[in-house]
Amino acid sequence: MMTVRLRLATVLARWALTGRRKPLESVSRLSMRCWPSDLDVNLHMNNSRYLGLMDIGRYHLLLVTGLWRVVYKERLAPVLVGAEITFKRSIRPGETFVLETSLAESQEKASVLRQRFWVGDELAAEAKVTALFLKKGRAQVLGPVIERYPEVMATLAIAPASQGDLAQT
Repeated sequence: MMTVRLRLATVLARWALTGRRKPLESVSRLSMRCWPSDLDVNLHMNNSRYLGLMDIGRYHLLLVTGLWRVVYKERLAPVLVGAEITFKRSIRPGETFVLETSLAESQEKASVLRQRFWVGDELAAEAKVTALFLKKGRAQVLGPVIERYPEVMATLAIAPASQGDLAQT
């Protein structure tokens, strides 16, 4: 658990020092390496480590899309309510991989994210996660909240609620 926290601290520090000056992006891409502390008894990345690293990917997505401003200003708490992951190949010790996180679909209250682990051009694992944004313990309808932040809506390619539902365009 400590290595995940150190990785998160590194991602946050790196973004604070350099990422804030970059234009907003719709996809988070984090390059990482499989360390000995990530391994299970079969000498490949532990299944639970994928989930921990996916947390970091979701935090990074909040940063690179500008959604962190919405979360902070509106006092929202993003929470994971479901995750489904499919493993395609093992990530071995020392291998570098890229964790790619993007918004797949935005429903009335839930956001569905796609998270993929790439080793070179080969897909190692793919996950679909569902998240809610809570305010005072209650799930929020995200559309009207995000509409107050047009730069975030443009980055995430979300149509305003007045043009239909919140499905990604």
